[in-house]
Amino acid sequence: MRHALQMGSKTPDSFYAALGGRIGKARRERGWTQEQLAEALGCSQPNVSDYEAGKVHPSVKTLWLICELLRVDMDTLVGHAPRGPRSSAETKEAPIKSLR
Repeated sequence: MRHALQMGSKTPDSFYAALGGRIGKARRERGWTQEQLAEALGCSQPNVSDYEAGKVHPSVKTLWLICELLRVDMDTLVGHAPRGPRSSAETKEAPIKSLR
């Protein structure tokens, strides 16, 4: 059985390692230290270090807070490619196709 977080050929471990790398990159781009991010998140610096190393898996709530604090969108943080604008027909049809 495939794990729910697998994307293509990625395993959960490689997903979280890549996610952690993107968290660290976004943090550095904002000029923040791990200590500063930890304080803003209400956790410890070792916890942030573990997020960035892919050792600890942040909750969805924590991911949203990281996005807000570091001013990055969730798609970027989790590694989804940005999508271009959709036509109104595609937008109406998208939820139906995803359920098939």
